Amino acid sequence: MLDLAEEALDQIAVLVLGMDDAGEPITSCIVRPEQATDVQSVVDRPRKPLRPEQRVALEALSEAFINHGKPAPRSCGAPEKTR
Repeated sequence: MLDLAEEALDQIAVLVLGMDDAGEPITSCIVRPEQATDVQSVVDRPRKPLRPEQRVALEALSEAFINHGKPAPRSCGAPEKTR
């Protein structure tokens, strides 16, 4: 897992978007597309079972999205009724 994290960090580029009122840089990050990991290789990796506390967190997030989520904007390209 650490190798994957290190690989991901190598693919991140920091962008300076501008300066705030105090003269500090306003930044964001992007993944460099020319170095992006093949998504299918990540999807096809065997998954470890979730630990009990991870399952509880996932169920809580799912319930929050179902009960309190708002539909995703059409502009994001998500399927209809996606929250």
